[in-house]
Amino acid sequence: MQFRVVIVVPPGWPHGPVFAEIAETLVLGLQAIGHKASAAVNQFLPNALNIVLGGGNIFAADIPRLPPRTVVYNLEQIDDTTFQTWPDLLPLLRQFEVWDFSEPGTIYYVTLKGPGGPAGSLSFDATGGQLAVAGDKRVLCWALDPPSEQPTACGTTARVPITVVAWHPNRALIAAGTAQGAVSITEPQGQDALHLRDEGGGAVTVLAWSADGGRLAIGTAGGDLGVLPLPDALFRPRSQEASR
Repeated sequence: MQFRVVIVVPPGWPHGPVFAEIAETLVLGLQAIGHKASAAVNQFLPNALNIVLGGGNIFAADIPRLPPRTVVYNLEQIDDTTFQTWPDLLPLLRQFEVWDFSEPGTIYYVTLKGPGGPAGSLSFDATGGQLAVAGDKRVLCWALDPPSEQPTACGTTARVPITVVAWHPNRALIAAGTAQGAVSITEPQGQDALHLRDEGGGAVTVLAWSADGGRLAIGTAGGDLGVLPLPDALFRPRSQEASR
């Protein structure tokens, strides 16, 4: 595979050399594992995977001209104040793949995608009329019959992005797992959630209901695997419980 490490240096910007050592390290590392790799200033290769250093120097108007196989190598500490300094960095991070040097930066980057970014997971309800989507800090639900123009955010707001969703096989309930290992259940129009698992063990990578909806299997990036029994009585309305 061919790589091009591109240092973005706008005219008159004096700090371009600060990326030279990082570019050299990337090139040598890629070559060491058998790839073709080179570095250049402001010169992209259309047929290569282009790794961008200095993405904050790319103007929004120039983003459409970037090769589709572009990766932003982010070296900044991203937080809510970042885009006051580099306002054009936000659309760049939303459009292209990002490699980040830190876990907090990676998590924050995922939140930037929001409803318009790539979905982490998709799940239909039993009727096929609603679609749950992961990727934001809340579960996003799209009505399909008729199609809605915007999704409905449901459940509580997680501390980090939701990575996986799984619709209950016969109830209006959605299981959701986060990038830090927490798992909860919410209703498609609800504003609260039933928390089943605390953070830990890495991002939730898979959720699977049993056919009868009585068990929920959970798997994480850290290798955790478990099955939670969820008896039917847990989901009965309180009014029904009171009448028993």
